[in-house]
Amino acid sequence: MDRRPDLSKVRPAPPGLPRGQPGAAPPVPLGPPVIGPKSRPVTPVTPAPPVAPPASTGRPLVPPRPAVPHPPAQPVPAPPGIPRSARLASVIPGAPPLPAPQPSTGCVLAEQAIFTSLPSVMGEGYRIVAVSAGLRPNEKTEITRRCPSHEGLCDPGPDAVGLLTFALAGGRYCVGHARKAGLEHTGRGGERILTHSVVLDREAFRQFDCDPLRVHAVLAQVRLPMLSGEAAQALPQLALPLHPAVGGRSRSWTGAGLTLVGEQDRAGLAIFVSELLRPDAVPWIVVGVQSPLAWLEFVLAALPLALRERLSVSVGIRYALARQVQIALIPPDDGQTQRVIRGHSVRWFDWPVPPADAGMPCTAWINLVQRWLREGRRDELMRLTEVIPAGVGPVGLERLADIAEDYDQLETVRRMPNPGVRERILQKYVGYSPANAAEALLVKPIWEAGRPAAS
Repeated sequence: MDRRPDLSKVRPAPPGLPRGQPGAAPPVPLGPPVIGPKSRPVTPVTPAPPVAPPASTGRPLVPPRPAVPHPPAQPVPAPPGIPRSARLASVIPGAPPLPAPQPSTGCVLAEQAIFTSLPSVMGEGYRIVAVSAGLRPNEKTEITRRCPSHEGLCDPGPDAVGLLTFALAGGRYCVGHARKAGLEHTGRGGERILTHSVVLDREAFRQFDCDPLRVHAVLAQVRLPMLSGEAAQALPQLALPLHPAVGGRSRSWTGAGLTLVGEQDRAGLAIFVSELLRPDAVPWIVVGVQSPLAWLEFVLAALPLALRERLSVSVGIRYALARQVQIALIPPDDGQTQRVIRGHSVRWFDWPVPPADAGMPCTAWINLVQRWLREGRRDELMRLTEVIPAGVGPVGLERLADIAEDYDQLETVRRMPNPGVRERILQKYVGYSPANAAEALLVKPIWEAGRPAAS
């Protein structure tokens, strides 16, 4: 039974009535409780039993954020019978469809908009046909300019999915889930494209570790309302669960990026991440990645948060200069994209063969990211990338990787004593002066390990 919430049953606020007053349409949660002043009690249910995380090689180097306890929530049931064209594919190709959100640790509120083409008495064409009240006029304009329209998805299949994510000029962040939604009603033929976008402020986006894939995974579970072609429909704010549980594990941390273990993948990633760190970085089109969302998952995990939170990316969407994305992941085409970018400052990367003029790769950092992800230490990695300063380059990341490797080796020696190795590592950091907060976070436990035990 489909248990996704039906937004078509939401009663819009009467004209002139401010949101939050009696009679206004309250935000409809996706299942979990809402964090903040608009929270409301929910019906408790029995949560799924926890699943043990993957084994780690030692104690956490970077402590995770303290969890905020929230009671579990009852998912809102939705009517059955969703047609195939209205289903949203999973984040990772080949994965089964996601069920409705189960109890989670909380959620954040986001404005939302639906961009598509519908017939109306006022004309035809792609536009925002449904929107929540908190979306600003300039944000609507930017979403309209960037979202894909007719034949905008690369995959010709009926279940094609696209991801679009970018920082808005006003400081908030937009994540869009694009898919096909039935036949085009105009004489152009083909299938209609629909993009469901949410807009989050900086603090809300940081609660998702500035990872648009986690937001994209939640949007894949939302049941959209019935749409009409008249004036833009009023939508409530959308409650996005931070960690929706699926089958006893969090779907937001898929681990699919761990499939990128080949030598060519590692070499290409080391060069690409290094290029993104350049102060004069230009837009990139990456062509031919077999699992683009999994690839993006790894790249995001390897980037400092200061860079992740302003990155604009499209996946599975035909390239357009007006979309102004920094990374566009597309399949090979007949040369049309290269004709579009001719004469513009856009780089081309035929994966996994790097451009001939690529700079210094950050190989040690990519190897560390891969190892920590394999060991189930993503929380540590996210906390470390939070304090990596803006402007750090490949040399800085390589130095961080070396320090982290020393700490991990010291932890191994603690469990399996080797006095020679321990002394060598401790002596290496005597008088060491960390260059930034990230280095200090890594060096501090090494210093503490060298202090004499209290009697």
